Formats: sequence, structure tokens, C-alpha cells
Amino acid sequence: MKPLKQEELSEAISLVQSAKDRDDLISIANNQLVRVFGFDFAAIYKKMGLGNRFTRMAFHSESELWGDRSIPDSLQIETPFISPVLTSKHPAEGLVNDPFAKGTCLLANADSSQNWVVYGFRKKAFTDSNNPQQQLSIWTTVLTMKWDLFQVNETAAMESPGEYGLNDLRDKIDRLTHANEELRQFSYRASHDLQEPLRTVSNYIGLFMRNYGDDLNEEGSEYLHFAKDAAERMHKMVKDLLVYTKLDHQKDPRVRIDGNRLLEEALANIKMAAEENDAIVLYEDMPELEGYEKQLVSLFQNLIDNAIKFKGDGQPVVTIDVNEKKKSWEFRVTDNGIGIGEDFKDKIFNFFTKLHSASEYKGSGLGLSICKKIVENHNGQIKVDSEEGKGTTFIFELQR
Repeated sequence: MKPLKQEELSEAISLVQSAKDRDDLISIANNQLVRVFGFDFAAIYKKMGLGNRFTRMAFHSESELWGDRSIPDSLQIETPFISPVLTSKHPAEGLVNDPFAKGTCLLANADSSQNWVVYGFRKKAFTDSNNPQQQLSIWTTVLTMKWDLFQVNETAAMESPGEYGLNDLRDKIDRLTHANEELRQFSYRASHDLQEPLRTVSNYIGLFMRNYGDDLNEEGSEYLHFAKDAAERMHKMVKDLLVYTKLDHQKDPRVRIDGNRLLEEALANIKMAAEENDAIVLYEDMPELEGYEKQLVSLFQNLIDNAIKFKGDGQPVVTIDVNEKKKSWEFRVTDNGIGIGEDFKDKIFNFFTKLHSASEYKGSGLGLSICKKIVENHNGQIKVDSEEGKGTTFIFELQR
């Protein structure tokens, strides 16, 4: 392949500029990387979940050799980049030793916010005489401008009928991003700083009950028990809120995890509750997973603990099934408990949602919100299948 002639590059740029919408632009970009620039396959990835994790949204290849399974489902970008990266060493974590990554790899930002990435692969290395680095830089600049234009138009369509300039829209986006970050920081600091006074209140109520409880009449003792119980519930809510806010500030790296060891750790954390309720937990041989270890332990721990807590009249039995899919593992956590009414299925993942009074079942109402956030951090979704009085099944997928 020879370097593109000026008219060929101009034609490629014109085609990018002629895109009608983002989907059309994605198709054009992937096709041009293969047919014009000579890559074996090309794909578009979107930033999803925590860290620099990008999930494949579309791809193109002229050869059956580069089928769906050969093109990475996701990329964990190790090093941020501004201009297109064209290298023989793959800059994506986990693909360095992949046989399909032995060649020339391209990474380029599709938009200025760096939430979309263009990825190309060419088995045969470019030579100095046919290296398209400079032409790719020009092409991706035009691609980014066109992509941003579609983003601005989409944002404007969601606004009120008033007209906004480009600078106005960028200013609104910047203010919204700043406001979201301030809200996250406020939630974190508030939940963190509230723990100490709540502990103090609970501890002093306990001291008062121990030292002066015998001098109180039955009514006074009951009031103190109510106050202590309320302080402990509030402390639990604040503690769980802190856990939730920390999920947006994940610093630990994604790692490969033995699923059996992960589940054993989750069960060890709720051993007392399981033994007190004589619960039976049945599970298959678990696969190896990739993700944030502490989060995944918490996910299984919360779901199993919920199943034991909301048991029916009989002995609680929890079953964990796993099914292998093309791109993911599907997990089903099933119990024989009290179930969930039809009217509440869409609400149980909301903040502080409790279907029962505190006297019936203890809890903050944040457990399932935490589970939902953890699954989303691993690019998955969670849903519930339940019938009141007949048990519940939580179904979620984690990428392979």
C-alpha cells in the first residue's frame, strides 16, 4: 500500500463530513480504516464503567478471519493519548500477548471528550514509505469535529426551544460536570463526617442505659431503646451511603479473580447470619472473572444476605447458577423466600427503598442500589424475577 494521494485523502474527509448521523459516521469511519487506510479490521469503542474501560459498539472487517470473536470486546487503555497512536506494541491491557495483537495497532479519539475510541489492527506492519500516521492525524481531526457536532446537536435537541451557540453548550456541559463532581464530593464528605457524631450518640445512650437504666421506669427505658435503635439505623444508612459513593472513586485495578474464592469470601462474611438461620447455599463451580475484587465480593455477599434475610417460613435455600454466553457470564441468585410484589419490582434498586418496616427487617434500603452500581461498573445489567410468596431470582451478567 502506498501513501494516500491528496485527492484520496480529500475524498475520505469529504465522506466523513457527509455523514448524516453518528451511526452513519461510525460505519464510514470503520469502512475507511479498512478500505482506505489498509487495516485488517476496525472498531469503535465507548467508555463505560469505571477507569479507562472501553466497550466495543461496532466493527468492520473485509475478511472472515477477523470475525466477531477475534476483535476485542473491550479495551482497558493504559496510557491516555491525544493524537492517534500507531504502534507495533498494543497499548491495551490484557492484549499484549494476544496473537491477534501481533501487528500494527491504531488508537485514536473519536470525540474531544475522549469517551469514544477508534481502534484498528493490521497484521502486516507499515513501512516508512507507506506509514499513514500524518494522514490519519488529519483524518481523525475531521472525524472528531464531526462527532462533536453530532454531540452538540443531540444536546441542543434535549434543551428548551431557545437557540444556543457552541460556546453556550460547552459551558453548560462544563457546569453540569462540575456540579456532578461537587455532588459526589458532598455525598462522600457528608456520609463520612456523619459517622462520628452518630457513633457518639449511640455510645452515650448505651453508657446511660448501663449506668442509670435500673433507675428508669418501663416507659423511660423504652424511650432510650427507641433512641438507640434509631441512632444505629441511621449509622447503618450513612455507612452504606459511604460505600455507595466510594464506588465512583474506585482506585483498585481490575484483576482476574477465581470465582470460587470470591464466593467463599462472600459466604465467610455472612457466616453468622447463615448459621443462625440454618441457611443452605448451593452453587456450581464458578468461572474466572475479571473486575474489581472487593466490589464483586460485596455483590454476591449482598444478594445472598438478602436472600437469607427475606426468608419464608421454611429453611432458607439459596441457589447460584451460572450460564456461559457468547460475551458474558450470566448469574442467577435464586431463593425460596417471601418474594417481591409486582408493584415493587421496578423500585427495589432505588435509593433507600424499603418494602418492610424496620421492626420487621433491618437494613438501610441501599443494598440493592449498591448491587446495581457494582454490576454497572462491570458493564453489566441486573434485573429481578419474583412472585410474592414464591421466592426471588436476581439475574445479572458480567463480561467474560
